[in-house]
Amino acid sequence: DVLEIPLREQNQLLHAAGFAPLYQERGLDSTDMAAVKQALEMTLRHHEPYPAVVVDRQWNLVLRNAAADRFIGLLGDTENVWRQVDPSGQHNVMRMTFHPAGMQPLLQNWEQTATLLLSRLQREVTADPANAALRVLFDDICALPAIPSQWRNRVWNSVPPPILPLEIGMGNVALKVFTMISTFGTALDVTADELRVETFFPADEFSAQFFRTLAQA
Repeated sequence: DVLEIPLREQNQLLHAAGFAPLYQERGLDSTDMAAVKQALEMTLRHHEPYPAVVVDRQWNLVLRNAAADRFIGLLGDTENVWRQVDPSGQHNVMRMTFHPAGMQPLLQNWEQTATLLLSRLQREVTADPANAALRVLFDDICALPAIPSQWRNRVWNSVPPPILPLEIGMGNVALKVFTMISTFGTALDVTADELRVETFFPADEFSAQFFRTLAQA
């Protein structure tokens, strides 16, 4: 607890020492998790008209609000776009960001965005070596054509900005959004401990008005 080791890893350490796992891993649709799911759905709903998603520790989509679907819908038919960027059906948001059939061609500050996100993902892989799916995700993203080989082992000497806006260009429309990631502070279940809520916020008034107008279309 003092080391703030994630609950899944605490269970693994207990098992390795010959003890029973302490924390359960309940499905989000189970009766015991009803309050957790309700809180997540309330958060997503209240964040309208701006996109918000819930992801697991591999960045796979668990829940989303209608604004998130409208946002992805700017790329084309939502399910078709997801099939192109993630044929596994997991709806991985990192793959959506980096894939050439996803957001990558629209990101005007691509190098800055990609290198910072890749650095974050690399840190997560290093911190969670037992997470094979996260390692595969990192390797697959590094193999994409828009990722130069030197980005995989880049030395991060520059100081990043306080908040990195995603600068998205679509024709004559230029959006600026940034995200905030939230977690449950008192989770005692493996599933709840690993869920993350990523909420998107407009970085300027034009972007705010764009999302409000999109919700009314």
